[in-house]
Amino acid sequence: SRTKAGRYGLVPVMRKHIASGCVILLDDAYRRDECEIAERWRKELGSTLHIEGIDKPYIVMKVT
Repeated sequence: SRTKAGRYGLVPVMRKHIASGCVILLDDAYRRDECEIAERWRKELGSTLHIEGIDKPYIVMKVT
């Protein structure tokens, strides 16, 4: 089955299971949609984020 709201829906569905210090990886960081999702998650979770990788960039988020 598919997560409601696509990739963005992961955080609303799993939020109560995401502890401080948790690291979330999101691939396809070169895509605008993924960057927008990561920014929404960052705000909702109070996390930090940065992009790793050159050939296949991905977003690394650490929940604070």
